[in-house]
Order: sequence, then structure tokens, then C-alpha cells
Amino acid sequence: MSINDNSHVFKPMSDITDKKLNLTLPEIVFIDDHITLMIHAKEWEGMIPLKPVLSSSLIVAPIDMVDKIGKAFIEAVEKGNSTILVSEAELYMLRELALSKADYFGHKVGLSLKKKVLYTLHSKDIEQKDFLEKLLKDIDLGDNK
Repeated sequence: MSINDNSHVFKPMSDITDKKLNLTLPEIVFIDDHITLMIHAKEWEGMIPLKPVLSSSLIVAPIDMVDKIGKAFIEAVEKGNSTILVSEAELYMLRELALSKADYFGHKVGLSLKKKVLYTLHSKDIEQKDFLEKLLKDIDLGDNK
């Protein structure tokens, strides 16, 4: 690895809530059941989480994410779904929950959640690539020798 090689540098995740994610009630219930509140240790000295972090894909989430999912649940109970605004960081957190085999109350929430999260994360890149391919479609790049 050379000194100028930046492959070891991690890409920072954005915490700007600018991405829309439409969730069904089963997906919201699954998320809500698999997140637990992250609290500052100094404020709650001697306390333990109500939901212990086990091998059940439980993710520790900040209170704003817990509230966002709670509000989405209330809306989805009425309408059947809810659209929430999320950040890139929150999408990666939800990606960690989206186990492909997760089946919740007869709904394949793992696959549907994974598809929505990954599409939301990468759709802009895919659209830009498709647009670039359309622009370059009729241009001779000298590849055909």
C-alpha cells in the first residue's frame, strides 16, 4: 500500500435526514421490536437496557430514531404504511436489521426491508450510471476494434 493510497479511509455517513423510506405496518413493527434505546451511561448509572442485546439482531438506536419509528407505527396503524425521512446513517442501521430470512406475522419483512433500504441507499448511483450510459450510447469511444 502506498502512502497516497486512500483505500483504507472510511467514507463518512451523512446524518442529514433527506431520504424517504416507505414502510408497511409489519416492517415498522419488526423494526420497533428489534431496536432498543441508546442512553448515555452517565445519566443512567447502574441501569441496564430493558431489551438486552442478544444474538437476535437487536440494534441500539438513538431516541430520535425510536421516536421516528413510534410515530410511523401510529400512522401505519391507521393507513397501513408510513413514509419516514431517514439519513444515510439510519439506513445503514436498518440494513443491519434486515435479515433476509426474517418473517414477521407471515410477512417476509427481511427481504422487503432489505430491498427498500438498499434501493434508497444506492438508487441515486444507479440512476446516474443509467443516465451516463444513455448519454454515451451513441458516442464512439473507440472500444470496438
